[in-house]
Amino acid sequence: MSGGIPKYAIQKAGYWDGPYGYLEDNTWVYSAAGYKVDLYMYDIYDFVMDMMGTYNEVSWEDVKSKFRFELNCYSNESSRDIRSESILKEAKEAYDDIAYTNKSFRDNYNSEAVEKATKGWLWYQDMDNQNVWLIYDENGKLQDLYPANFLAVLKSGLFEKKESELVHGYYEWTLINKIK
Repeated sequence: MSGGIPKYAIQKAGYWDGPYGYLEDNTWVYSAAGYKVDLYMYDIYDFVMDMMGTYNEVSWEDVKSKFRFELNCYSNESSRDIRSESILKEAKEAYDDIAYTNKSFRDNYNSEAVEKATKGWLWYQDMDNQNVWLIYDENGKLQDLYPANFLAVLKSGLFEKKESELVHGYYEWTLINKIK
């Protein structure tokens, strides 16, 4: 079986998010009738991705250390090695893909944040609830909170926070070369 590890299941009406398929008397049935159970699977790609975030750089060795093989079902050691190596190869491919994608996101987020700061954007982070942000563009318009608008400010090391003199109870995040 190589479809992943079952993570959780949810029962819902068959029409909820579209039809579902199943086998009945050697016939493939595609239906939206009744109820269904959605199984959410966790594969190697998901496992590796959970260890890596856009700004959370994890080494391949750290990821690799999270795999353990207990393959006594294979009678000889070479068969066990082949199986474990194929799984680690799949994990390494996932790691490389995710690392490349995350680097692209970081580079884009960082350059966008520097450009926005240069234009006059302002970032304020609530001191008590650090998930609350006030982000204003160069025209003073409040902006939505989505990753491209704050992740680089928070994680890149290009910005520095200080207690805001304008917005009480908030930190103000400023491009470092503008502070010093």
